[in-house]
Amino acid sequence: MKDDVKICVDSRVDFIVNYLDITPNNRDEFEKFVNDITALGERCGDYSEFENRFASEGLSDRFNSMVGRFPQKTHKMTKEEKDFSKATFRQMLKDNKEEIISDIVGDAADTARIHAEGELIAKNRERMIEEGVYDDYTIASNAADDIRTVFGLFKKRKK
Repeated sequence: MKDDVKICVDSRVDFIVNYLDITPNNRDEFEKFVNDITALGERCGDYSEFENRFASEGLSDRFNSMVGRFPQKTHKMTKEEKDFSKATFRQMLKDNKEEIISDIVGDAADTARIHAEGELIAKNRERMIEEGVYDDYTIASNAADDIRTVFGLFKKRKK
């Protein structure tokens, strides 16, 4: 197998070995994939031919399927990885501070507005019940909804 093709083959196999958990349930599928991709690599003259045939002969679909179905290996982060992750998080917060604050303020305002609307609706309903007009309102409101529905049906039929 040519060196450039071997790199393509090894990158796919190494990805599965390094990042996915090969269990007894999926070992046969993995081994068949390795045999098929290796055989394809042996038949190809260069990486371009390999990549084209990898896609056209369904090996790419098989690879993607395994990546989606095989469980991922668990990984305990090293101190360096944790430090890098924290630094990245702090940098993201710093870079997006205004947007984050804006989102928080917007969410709080939406929550307050929704709560206030709910309170107004509840107070209006209580007032109508006390005045004895809630039943009439409900009947009129339902009738209006029915009329909208009927006219909506006629409009849809005209299309």
